[in-house]
Amino acid sequence: LRKPTPVLTCRWDVKNESGFRKGVEEADAPHPLTYFQCRTAAKGDTMRNFIIGDVHGMLPELTSLIQTLNPQPEDQITFVGDLVDKGDDSPGVVRFVRELSQTHNVVVVEGNHESKHKQHRKNLSKGKIREGEINEITKSLSSEDIEFMDSFMPFHRIPEHGVVVVHGGISGNLEHFPES
Repeated sequence: LRKPTPVLTCRWDVKNESGFRKGVEEADAPHPLTYFQCRTAAKGDTMRNFIIGDVHGMLPELTSLIQTLNPQPEDQITFVGDLVDKGDDSPGVVRFVRELSQTHNVVVVEGNHESKHKQHRKNLSKGKIREGEINEITKSLSSEDIEFMDSFMPFHRIPEHGVVVVHGGISGNLEHFPES
Protein backbone atom coordinates (compact mmCIF):
# COMPACT_ATOMS: atom_id res chain seq x y z
CA LEU A 1 0.00 0.00 0.00
CA ARG A 2 1.29 3.45 -0.81
CA LYS A 3 1.86 6.13 1.81
CA PRO A 4 -1.22 8.22 2.58
CA THR A 5 -1.71 11.56 0.85
CA PRO A 6 -2.70 14.67 2.85
CA VAL A 7 -6.41 14.09 2.13
CA LEU A 8 -6.20 10.48 3.25
CA THR A 9 -6.07 9.22 6.81
CA CYS A 10 -4.92 5.61 7.09
CA ARG A 11 -3.80 3.41 9.94
CA TRP A 12 -3.28 -0.22 10.85
CA ASP A 13 -5.06 -1.41 13.94
CA VAL A 14 -3.97 -4.65 15.55
CA LYS A 15 -5.78 -7.03 17.89
CA ASN A 16 -3.87 -8.07 20.97
CA GLU A 17 -4.90 -9.88 24.18
CA SER A 18 -6.55 -6.81 25.70
CA GLY A 19 -8.36 -5.59 22.59
CA PHE A 20 -7.36 -3.35 19.71
CA ARG A 21 -4.38 -1.01 19.74
CA LYS A 22 -4.75 2.08 17.59
CA GLY A 23 -2.25 3.74 15.31
CA VAL A 24 0.28 0.93 14.88
CA GLU A 25 2.93 1.58 12.23
CA GLU A 26 2.37 -0.33 9.00
CA ALA A 27 5.56 -2.39 9.41
CA ASP A 28 4.49 -3.45 12.92
CA ALA A 29 1.08 -4.84 11.91
CA PRO A 30 1.27 -8.58 12.69
CA HIS A 31 -1.18 -11.36 11.87
CA PRO A 32 -3.83 -12.26 13.07
CA LEU A 33 -6.58 -9.94 12.00
CA THR A 34 -4.96 -6.73 11.00
CA TYR A 35 -6.96 -4.16 9.16
CA PHE A 36 -6.26 -0.97 7.29
CA GLN A 37 -8.68 1.95 7.58
CA CYS A 38 -8.84 4.85 5.14
CA ARG A 39 -11.08 7.90 5.19
CA THR A 40 -11.22 10.78 2.73
CA ALA A 41 -12.28 13.33 5.33
CA ALA A 42 -10.89 16.35 3.46
CA LYS A 43 -13.44 15.75 0.72
CA GLY A 44 -16.23 15.73 3.29
CA ASP A 45 -16.76 12.05 2.58
CA THR A 46 -18.01 10.08 5.56
CA MET A 47 -17.39 6.68 3.94
CA ARG A 48 -14.63 4.60 5.49
CA ASN A 49 -12.73 1.80 3.75
CA PHE A 50 -11.71 -1.16 5.89
CA ILE A 51 -9.27 -3.66 4.40
CA ILE A 52 -9.14 -6.91 6.41
CA GLY A 53 -6.68 -9.68 5.64
CA ASP A 54 -6.28 -13.39 6.31
CA VAL A 55 -9.11 -14.23 8.70
CA HIS A 56 -8.34 -17.98 8.34
CA GLY A 57 -11.46 -19.36 10.00
CA MET A 58 -11.15 -17.25 13.15
CA LEU A 59 -14.82 -16.35 13.64
CA PRO A 60 -14.70 -14.95 17.23
CA GLU A 61 -11.83 -12.64 16.29
CA LEU A 62 -13.63 -11.49 13.13
CA THR A 63 -16.90 -10.77 14.91
CA SER A 64 -14.99 -8.85 17.59
CA LEU A 65 -13.19 -6.82 14.93
CA ILE A 66 -16.43 -6.01 13.07
CA GLN A 67 -18.06 -4.97 16.35
CA THR A 68 -15.10 -2.72 17.13
CA LEU A 69 -15.14 -1.15 13.65
CA ASN A 70 -18.90 -0.67 13.76
CA PRO A 71 -19.20 -0.33 9.96
CA GLN A 72 -21.98 1.86 8.65
CA PRO A 73 -23.94 1.08 5.46
CA GLU A 74 -21.93 3.67 3.48
CA ASP A 75 -18.57 2.12 4.52
CA GLN A 76 -16.74 -0.39 2.36
CA ILE A 77 -15.28 -3.56 3.85
CA THR A 78 -12.72 -5.33 1.66
CA PHE A 79 -11.49 -8.77 2.67
CA VAL A 80 -8.08 -9.68 1.25
CA GLY A 81 -8.68 -13.40 0.82
CA ASP A 82 -7.97 -16.43 2.98
CA LEU A 83 -11.23 -16.40 4.91
CA VAL A 84 -10.87 -20.19 5.27
CA ASP A 85 -8.51 -22.84 6.70
CA LYS A 86 -6.30 -23.00 9.79
CA GLY A 87 -8.85 -21.63 12.30
CA ASP A 88 -11.70 -23.41 14.06
CA ASP A 89 -14.68 -22.17 12.03
CA SER A 90 -14.07 -21.60 8.33
CA PRO A 91 -17.72 -22.27 7.36
CA GLY A 92 -18.85 -19.82 10.05
CA VAL A 93 -16.51 -17.13 8.72
CA VAL A 94 -17.77 -17.60 5.14
CA ARG A 95 -21.37 -17.48 6.36
CA PHE A 96 -20.70 -14.39 8.54
CA VAL A 97 -19.06 -12.47 5.67
CA ARG A 98 -21.82 -13.56 3.27
CA GLU A 99 -24.49 -12.31 5.67
CA LEU A 100 -22.51 -9.10 6.28
CA SER A 101 -22.48 -8.54 2.51
CA GLN A 102 -26.28 -8.52 2.50
CA THR A 103 -26.39 -5.39 4.69
CA HIS A 104 -23.02 -3.73 3.97
CA ASN A 105 -20.77 -2.89 1.04
CA VAL A 106 -18.47 -5.95 1.13
CA VAL A 107 -15.88 -7.03 -1.44
CA VAL A 108 -13.84 -10.22 -1.08
CA VAL A 109 -10.61 -10.71 -3.02
CA GLU A 110 -9.90 -14.38 -3.63
CA GLY A 111 -6.92 -15.75 -1.73
CA ASN A 112 -4.87 -18.86 -2.36
CA HIS A 113 -6.93 -20.81 0.19
CA GLU A 114 -10.18 -20.00 -1.63
CA SER A 115 -8.48 -21.00 -4.90
CA LYS A 116 -7.50 -24.31 -3.30
CA HIS A 117 -11.11 -24.87 -2.20
CA LYS A 118 -12.43 -24.01 -5.67
CA GLN A 119 -10.06 -26.59 -7.20
CA HIS A 120 -11.13 -29.13 -4.56
CA ARG A 121 -14.80 -28.66 -5.51
CA LYS A 122 -13.93 -29.15 -9.20
CA ASN A 123 -12.06 -32.35 -8.31
CA LEU A 124 -15.03 -33.59 -6.26
CA SER A 125 -17.29 -33.10 -9.28
CA LYS A 126 -14.91 -35.41 -11.19
CA GLY A 127 -15.02 -38.03 -8.43
CA LYS A 128 -11.62 -37.18 -6.95
CA ILE A 129 -11.94 -37.09 -3.17
CA ARG A 130 -9.30 -35.56 -0.95
CA GLU A 131 -9.42 -36.38 2.75
CA GLY A 132 -8.75 -33.94 5.56
CA GLU A 133 -9.72 -30.46 6.62
CA ILE A 134 -10.53 -29.20 3.11
CA ASN A 135 -13.10 -31.97 2.65
CA GLU A 136 -14.67 -31.34 6.07
CA ILE A 137 -14.95 -27.61 5.37
CA THR A 138 -16.48 -28.26 1.94
CA LYS A 139 -19.10 -30.57 3.47
CA SER A 140 -20.02 -27.85 5.99
CA LEU A 141 -20.58 -25.12 3.40
CA SER A 142 -24.10 -24.44 2.15
CA SER A 143 -24.80 -23.96 -1.55
CA GLU A 144 -25.19 -20.23 -0.78
CA ASP A 145 -21.76 -20.20 0.86
CA ILE A 146 -20.17 -21.89 -2.18
CA GLU A 147 -21.92 -19.52 -4.59
CA PHE A 148 -20.66 -16.61 -2.48
CA MET A 149 -17.08 -17.95 -2.51
CA ASP A 150 -17.25 -18.38 -6.27
CA SER A 151 -18.06 -14.66 -6.58
CA PHE A 152 -14.77 -13.51 -4.99
CA MET A 153 -12.73 -11.10 -7.12
CA PRO A 154 -9.11 -11.54 -8.31
CA PHE A 155 -8.38 -7.94 -7.23
CA HIS A 156 -10.23 -4.81 -6.15
CA ARG A 157 -9.53 -1.16 -6.94
CA ILE A 158 -10.22 1.64 -4.48
CA PRO A 159 -9.67 4.54 -6.89
CA GLU A 160 -10.31 7.33 -4.40
CA HIS A 161 -7.21 6.15 -2.51
CA GLY A 162 -5.17 4.97 -5.50
CA VAL A 163 -5.12 1.45 -4.04
CA VAL A 164 -5.37 -1.93 -5.73
CA VAL A 165 -6.09 -4.75 -3.29
CA VAL A 166 -4.63 -8.16 -4.23
CA HIS A 167 -4.07 -11.19 -2.06
CA GLY A 168 -0.68 -12.61 -2.87
CA GLY A 169 0.85 -10.66 -5.66
CA ILE A 170 0.73 -9.73 -9.30
CA SER A 171 2.14 -11.79 -12.13
CA GLY A 172 5.64 -10.65 -13.07
CA ASN A 173 4.79 -10.56 -16.78
CA LEU A 174 1.86 -8.17 -16.36
CA GLU A 175 2.57 -5.00 -18.35
CA HIS A 176 -0.44 -3.03 -17.08
CA PHE A 177 -3.08 -3.71 -14.49
CA PRO A 178 -6.65 -4.11 -15.79
CA GLU A 179 -9.08 -1.31 -14.97
CA SER A 180 -11.63 -3.75 -13.58
